[in-house]
Amino acid sequence: MTALVGEIARRTLMASSARARSRRVAGATVYRVTLVGRLIFNAAILLMGTLAAIVIYHGDDWRIAALLGAFVMLCVLAYPGDIVIEPARGVRTRRWYGRPVAIAWDEVAELRAMDQVGQCVVVSHSGRQIVHTGLHADDAGFRREVTYYARLTPRIVPQ
Repeated sequence: MTALVGEIARRTLMASSARARSRRVAGATVYRVTLVGRLIFNAAILLMGTLAAIVIYHGDDWRIAALLGAFVMLCVLAYPGDIVIEPARGVRTRRWYGRPVAIAWDEVAELRAMDQVGQCVVVSHSGRQIVHTGLHADDAGFRREVTYYARLTPRIVPQ
């Protein structure tokens, strides 16, 4: 039953990603996390944080609250950031924490095909990676723009 629910959730996320469109802002294209993806992450953070607070409030075992708190931190740190494609510069990530990853168009080595979870990976010559997850909007548009601006040859571009 768990596998069935997981597969239904995965397909719902993929369908939401395929329907969502990127936005144009000041000449750049922004690929945000879809509404469904944000709802899932925010609900997990809120639910686990509330449960941790309830455990602490009732004076139950602190180790349970620590596990729930660790899960909240994992969700916060795993929250996917926006991906921005700038025609003149390259592709970069935009997150509220950490250093952004930027790859110039002439440094793009390959665009890895979508895997089973719906991730596309832009890889630079130096090994830096930008991951367009199954939670980001407009996966086909992302692949199309990276292919066009990075001038990737057809043998590198996934079909």
